Amino acid sequence: MNELNTKTKMLVGTVGTLATTALAVAPVFAADGDGTISSITSSLTTAMTGYANDLMTALGSIAPIGLPIVGGIAVIVLGIKIFKKVTKG
Repeated sequence: MNELNTKTKMLVGTVGTLATTALAVAPVFAADGDGTISSITSSLTTAMTGYANDLMTALGSIAPIGLPIVGGIAVIVLGIKIFKKVTKG
């Protein structure tokens, strides 16, 4: 029963997200006076390309900071596991 509620909540969230996205994009299509598929495609391609570039820029600036931190944590966790195995003998 609890699993069904969780799946229902996930489904409602997904449908809500898709509906919100569709409503947000609808004015872009309505504002397009040409009405052709090619203009819609070019608009979406331009928007997604800009989003991808921004995302890659953000990842490029975060990665040099985040990787050593994550690596250090992994080394500490692995070191603790090895130490526990060795001391149990």
